Parts: sequence; structure tokens; C-alpha cells
Amino acid sequence: MNAQWIALLTFVMISLAGLVLFSRILARFALDRKARLNLASYFDYETEHSWPDFRAAAARLGQNRQTWTMTSRDGLHLEAGYRPGEPESHNWVILCHGYGDDAPDGMAKYAQSYIKKGWHILTPAARAHGGSEGRYIGMGWPERLDICDWIGEIRRKDPKAEVVLHGVSMGGATVLNAAGEQPEGLQAVVADCAFTGIREEFAAQARALFGLPSFPVLDLAVVWAGKWIGTSLKQTSTTAQTAGIKVPVLFIHGARDEFVPFEMLDRNFDACRSPKTKLVIPDAAHANSVFKDPQYGEKVMAFLEKVKSGEEIRDMYDGS
Repeated sequence: MNAQWIALLTFVMISLAGLVLFSRILARFALDRKARLNLASYFDYETEHSWPDFRAAAARLGQNRQTWTMTSRDGLHLEAGYRPGEPESHNWVILCHGYGDDAPDGMAKYAQSYIKKGWHILTPAARAHGGSEGRYIGMGWPERLDICDWIGEIRRKDPKAEVVLHGVSMGGATVLNAAGEQPEGLQAVVADCAFTGIREEFAAQARALFGLPSFPVLDLAVVWAGKWIGTSLKQTSTTAQTAGIKVPVLFIHGARDEFVPFEMLDRNFDACRSPKTKLVIPDAAHANSVFKDPQYGEKVMAFLEKVKSGEEIRDMYDGS
């Protein structure tokens, strides 16, 4: 083999090694809580925490709060905040926060309408967030089973519990994924700005943040991510899980959402075969609908009241 071929082979091998290393760094940046450079550490929830009533809302959510703990199916210590509702109520909501957000206070704004109605509120810290163990953020896939198990904990304490799942962003995908498992006791789902699947969301953000094409870096990164999450990312389709949901679903999305592309709303909505409706907030960016629409909470409760009464929910808000 002449020197030119040796040089070419060396270049190719170094390039491949560089691609593999960069893809691993990219995957760790997105998912690894222990990585020096971690996207979750830099996530900005300025809108949420600058909301004028944030401290008061967090205080209301924290009133009489208890800490629940549970061991996940893969051995992780998980924590959730429990705010008791009216003693005679069997209405429960599990509020699922977004990527990198804090729990339980990160869901304070979403909790207010449930507090007013006397609901029991559970605010789990997703794995690799808050007081819950886990090195890798699961982007709503392993978390789906955690949420099913939290529902089981609720029903052990209140066998008559009627549980609603309400999540935003990664939490929105989490609640759709969990509902697709058809857990007993689930009554309805509210999914705010949920993505269609982990791989699709990675691809969207790789383009938006770094200008990277899917091949080859992203395709290598998802191999690492799948290894850490515990399954191939081809199997982590929120849209496919949504097709298996049996309870009514309210889909919410901001029309100006670029972090979870707006078109993902219709893909999940179209896949859903259970009673469904959608609420589009025209001027809302990602995870911003609750702040842009002063009637967000009232609209969610109107949907849930119709679910409980057995009324038709189709076309409730936008003729979709």
C-alpha cells in the first residue's frame, strides 16, 4: 500500500472517530445530567419565573404539600410533590413538567385552576430532575412507565380516583406516551406542545440550534441516546403511542412554537382515535400558551367538565 492510500485511510479513520466522538458529546449535552456541558442546565424559563404572580402561585401549590417517593421499575428513587385537594374529592391531576424545568414549582401556573376546583395535585420530578434519581433524561419515554406507576400509587391511596394527566413540552409527550399504555383509572389527557417522537425532536433541534443534517452526526447521536434511554429511538414514537389512547385528549400548541415545531400538533392529533379536540394559541411560542391566554385554565377545566359529563368535546375551541 503506497503512502497516498495510507494517508487517505488515516484521514477516513480519524474523521470517523471524530464523528463518533462528536455525536456522543452531542447526545450527552442533551441527556446527561452529569455532563459538564448540559443543555438542561442552560434552559431558560425566564417567562415562567418572571410571571408577576409566580411566587404566590408556587406558594399556593406548596400549601400542605407532602413528598411522595417511589422506586421505578429500573430501580431509581423518584419523588413527587402531593398537594391535597378537598377531602371528599376523587379528582386527581398529575402535572408533568418540561425538559430541564424544576418540579414541583415549575408547574405552579398550570396548577391554579385545579387548586380552585379542589383537585388533588401530584407533581412528579421526572427522572434526572429535581429530587428524582437518574443520570439520563428520558425525554418522556421511560418516564411514561413512571407516570403509570404514579397513577397506581394514587389508586392505592384512593381506589375511586379519577386521574387526569396534564403535561407541557417533554411533559406533554410524557402524558401521551403514558396514556398510550392505557393505565387503569385514567380519565383524560391534556397535552401541551408535545413532540411526535424523540428522534424527530432531536432532528428539529439539531437543525435549529446547530444547522446539522440528520446524517451522519444525528444518526450516530441517537444511537448513543437510545443506549442510555434503554431502547432504540425508532421505538420511541409519541405519535404511535397516541394512537393507542382510549380516553379524551385536549391538544394545546402555540402557533409560534419553533422549539417543538407546530406541525407536530397535527401529526399527534390525527393519530389520536379517541375523543379529541385542540386549542391553538395564535401568538404563543414554545411552552408559552399558559402565559399568553388568560383563559387557559378555564378552557382546560371546561374540557374536563365536558369529559366528566359525557358531552361532545369535538370542535370545542377552533373548529378542528
